[in-house]
Amino acid sequence: YAITSFKENICSGYLDTSSDYTFTPSLSRNCPRPIAELGTGSLESSCRNFISRMQSCHTPKFDKLDRNGDDCSNCVEGERLSSSCVAFIKSHYNYAGCIVNHGSDPNFSGDTWRIFLGQGWPMWDDEHEVIKLFDNTNKLVDFNFY
Repeated sequence: YAITSFKENICSGYLDTSSDYTFTPSLSRNCPRPIAELGTGSLESSCRNFISRMQSCHTPKFDKLDRNGDDCSNCVEGERLSSSCVAFIKSHYNYAGCIVNHGSDPNFSGDTWRIFLGQGWPMWDDEHEVIKLFDNTNKLVDFNFY
């Protein structure tokens, strides 16, 4: 995903745990609990057991080998799972899947905006600075003292 300015949401933690991005400070990791996803109750017990051990905001790795090093077309993090389980995991436990499944949740949006200004160096002093954020109608949205 191309990262531009955005408001954090309950799925942002998937981006923070990805090796593709580095956020300073870290993004909020308040993703929905994996086992609480709608549809987990209808999965076979081995799949539910695997999902119950997953951490929130974690995108599992899909492997071609099991823990013993044997070929495996349906392995997730070295564990052999059914093809229906693998399909469920692929569609739910990543940033895009989280957005699809939770984008309309009432608690979806967070309180923090991440603004990218295209600079890799500090723009203001660490002390005695006031930063003001205005919207497109010049209304003060937020401010902070440093």
